Amino acid sequence: TYMNHPVGQECQAKEKKLMEMSVGSFAEGMQDGTIKGVKNPMMGAIATMIVHRGLYQFLLDDKGRMLQAMGVEQDSVVEFMRNLLYKGLDVDLEKLLIDDT
Repeated sequence: TYMNHPVGQECQAKEKKLMEMSVGSFAEGMQDGTIKGVKNPMMGAIATMIVHRGLYQFLLDDKGRMLQAMGVEQDSVVEFMRNLLYKGLDVDLEKLLIDDT
């Protein structure tokens, strides 16, 4: 099975590290006021992962057929979903996009 295969185990380890980084990013964003719509950084990270997995799985499975039939560009769907996610998380984009270097 996937979990017993070395590649599956490596993927799981990397996914766990990515989730830990995401939780840390949510915690930081909550603390500095960049993210206002999340009360629990773990839940924010999980919700973001689910949205991204769902979106990209749809795009991979669909291969653009449905979107093309509806006359919708794939990039516009990705942009719409990103904006929807940011609004749901109540992300302060002005704070997020400030380059303090």
